[in-house]
Amino acid sequence: MFCGRAEIREPRILYRAERSDGGWGPPTELFPGMYATSALDGTLYYTMEGEGRDYGAIVRRAWTGQGYGEPEVVGGEGINTPAPDAHPWIAPDGQLLLFDSYRDPGMGIYASFRRPDGSWGRAVPLGDRLGIPPVGQPAMSHDLKYLFFCLAGDMYWVDASFLAELRRTSVGD
Repeated sequence: MFCGRAEIREPRILYRAERSDGGWGPPTELFPGMYATSALDGTLYYTMEGEGRDYGAIVRRAWTGQGYGEPEVVGGEGINTPAPDAHPWIAPDGQLLLFDSYRDPGMGIYASFRRPDGSWGRAVPLGDRLGIPPVGQPAMSHDLKYLFFCLAGDMYWVDASFLAELRRTSVGD
């Protein structure tokens, strides 16, 4: 999964390519969007560019086995606020959603954990816990031990063990 566009001012488009023993097949155009990430069940989370918002909304599309379903705006307290919320990352098990937000005050990375009923818990800012200035574009290592992010055009990483305690204290919010 990747995004691209023919010209800088054109909307970003998400593409999918299949991998085989011979390498990658040709890309298939899916739909407008950017910063796609998926859970192991195939559910796709991405930023859908929208009208009247700088970055659109964080949406999800379920994998149907034949393709992706219709986009659903991700709901939850502090997710998809009036400020631009974008650049989602979903954990492989679909239980943790990271994203960045440009809200004032509180610009930076946020985490939301899935509750037992399937809804998303309150989005919690990570900046104070990390002791870093506002950063964006979060992602995690495949073993979930490290959090990666961008700051002033550079990539950084930190130990992500603090997320386990944050999950324990925020799921019941």
